[in-house]
Amino acid sequence: MSSLNILLGLRPNHLVVGLSETEACYETYDAARAFFARPLHIHLVLPLLAKEGAEFTEGLERELYPYGTKQNNGFHSRALIWESITWGILSIPRQDEATVRGYCKRHHRYLDQGIYTIHAQKRIEQFPFRGDNFRSVRMVHGLIAACV
Repeated sequence: MSSLNILLGLRPNHLVVGLSETEACYETYDAARAFFARPLHIHLVLPLLAKEGAEFTEGLERELYPYGTKQNNGFHSRALIWESITWGILSIPRQDEATVRGYCKRHHRYLDQGIYTIHAQKRIEQFPFRGDNFRSVRMVHGLIAACV
């Protein structure tokens, strides 16, 4: 099942929480907010504008949370479309933040306490999920600008 087809069929206020070759699992915003409120994880947000975003998320999981290991049990990924852009949210155990910062540094990124905001058509929209346990993944050489 193509990732594009899965996202094109995404209902409003839902996220993709699991993918396989044949199906996707979806989650409501309310269910996601309940998970995000748990204190055991921090949540990394990044736009998946180019293959580099997907490669970054896949590499992070492969290197730090290999599939089939105990570490992978603490890693959760979600995707959503917000403001016509596909976004990834990676949830990792809070105690791994320093390790993930090191991974980001090796891949020319850093974690920022700020949340993504879109300025478009005389309006300002903040990312729909935010809080003290959210981090934005940013490129070292600057922000990825998106005109919507």
